[in-house]
Amino acid sequence: MKVLIGLSLVLLSFGGTVMASEFQSLSGDEAYQIYKTLPGKACQEYRLVNYVVFTKYQTKSCEENQTDASKWSCTVQFSVKNGKTSEVISADCSRQI
Repeated sequence: MKVLIGLSLVLLSFGGTVMASEFQSLSGDEAYQIYKTLPGKACQEYRLVNYVVFTKYQTKSCEENQTDASKWSCTVQFSVKNGKTSEVISADCSRQI
């Protein structure tokens, strides 16, 4: 019986370690503030006449892949007026914790 209880506790602690990884996600103004303060380069995902989407990782260039999932990854959609970004339509950031 003691062996069974001990084995159960070991399995529970191992299961807790495996399940400890979660995702943190933010949207709206809070996400946009993180987007603005992130070090790294904003990479244009696509652009249409009236909006543009940028993704920003904590990397030095758009060609570099972010390999650390604990760092923020943010995507922001802006409206475009007269060829320039004018206002934030949506902002989302996520990371693994």
